Amino acid sequence: MTSALNEARYLEQMGTLYAENYLFGLQGWIPEDHVHDFLREIEREHLPLQCEIRDPLPEEEPPVLLKNNWLIRRIEPLLKLYGNPKYRDLDPSFFFAPFMILFFGVCYSDAGYGVIFYLVAHLIGKKWGERVEGLPLVVKLCKAFALAAIFIGIITGSVFGMNFDNREWILLDVAVGVGDPMILFYISLGLGVIHLSFSYLLGMMQAASWASKLPKLGLLCVLWGGVFLVSRNIWFAAPAATLNQPLTWGGYGALGMGLLLTLFFSSNHKNWGIRLGLGMWSIYSLTGLVGDLLSYARLFGLGIATSAIASVMNQLAAMVLGAAGPIFGLPLAVIILILGHTFNLLLGILGSTVHSARLHFVEAFKSCFEGGGIEYKPFKIERGKL
Repeated sequence: MTSALNEARYLEQMGTLYAENYLFGLQGWIPEDHVHDFLREIEREHLPLQCEIRDPLPEEEPPVLLKNNWLIRRIEPLLKLYGNPKYRDLDPSFFFAPFMILFFGVCYSDAGYGVIFYLVAHLIGKKWGERVEGLPLVVKLCKAFALAAIFIGIITGSVFGMNFDNREWILLDVAVGVGDPMILFYISLGLGVIHLSFSYLLGMMQAASWASKLPKLGLLCVLWGGVFLVSRNIWFAAPAATLNQPLTWGGYGALGMGLLLTLFFSSNHKNWGIRLGLGMWSIYSLTGLVGDLLSYARLFGLGIATSAIASVMNQLAAMVLGAAGPIFGLPLAVIILILGHTFNLLLGILGSTVHSARLHFVEAFKSCFEGGGIEYKPFKIERGKL
């Protein structure tokens, strides 16, 4: 396998080679902070080579080498499923990593499952981490997911779906029947507002011109205008409420500003009739913003479902134990607990990962990240392990 890979890489690099009888030329890309070591190595080996170093030309698209810290680096395998950023675009890793980990924790939201997930990931990393390329990063990502699930599970009082008699220690009691699940619903939509806002701001930061920045600013204004008005109707509907008037005027002001920006700057066409027509169509398309925001309700749905299914498994085991007695019921109850919680644990991992990633890939990245970058891979001899 490694010999075939080396041959393929060799043939790929030969395509960039210019050669004559007594002269050859080779070009490639090298990270800027590696240039000094590269030139020093050539000088040390006394190679008869003339090296020319230059910056990328405007029309060139160099490969991308991501450089992130210990926390952000673990999210790179998941980000690369969508694509690498282009050379001149912003790296979305710092936006993707914290929200992805937080969203997973909200979806999984069980401290007991999080502990098991962490221990399994640790054992896998300890046994096969050095043997499988790329596995250490995946293990670190799983550990981050597990810690987020433990943290959210402790806050919401969810541990293997157990129904605690004393619930005073629970900071956010969102359990169905004994708590208020709507708290988690509002938190999920609030996270959606923050997440979408960051995506619009990132899109504005890397937009090439004001004509491209203003439509995203319009989206941001419409989003927050709607948030202000909905918040007023839910929590500050009474005219005497302290924030009733500020939210009313702020909501209508932001909403009006967003609609005007969308109407006039959705297109930079010189014909104002065509520009206004495209602006009207863009205003109609703003209805999709409601769908984008409501997609974050999946955080609420999965978070409630994980603890609810775990609770149901506990109740089934208790019913079997009570109906069949301790002799026959205990083994059946243990089997139900093991199979039921294992199924819920694995289903929760899959669902939490997929839906958290979807909120980035579908709702957020369309405003700030298109991918299409080429990963930097240095030309080297591949050495495999048996």
